[in-house]
Amino acid sequence: MNHVLAIAPFSATGLIVLVIFLTCMAAIVFEAKLHMDKFKPALMMMSAWLVISLHHYFSGDDPNRFHDFIEAQQHNELEVFSLVGFMAFMWMVVEILAERNVFAALNAY
Repeated sequence: MNHVLAIAPFSATGLIVLVIFLTCMAAIVFEAKLHMDKFKPALMMMSAWLVISLHHYFSGDDPNRFHDFIEAQQHNELEVFSLVGFMAFMWMVVEILAERNVFAALNAY
């Protein structure tokens, strides 16, 4: 890779990604009050990748500028897949515990 893929935290792209993340985390925390499933804000968090990829696509005039981003994504493919798999497993565990009223019993206790 020739280019550094870091995005400055206080750049427009960094702030947009931060706002997306914080908004979605707040929606997940208050999902009971909002009557919203956790899946919707979690899916919205994935839009941060779109913002980051658009940042790399439109930055600079190097014709291979997006190639570095694709190469970095391919390098991180296994880690991202493992994280998504772990999150899906934990979501399943939480749903099973909720189905069996474990959380209601803990709240009553």
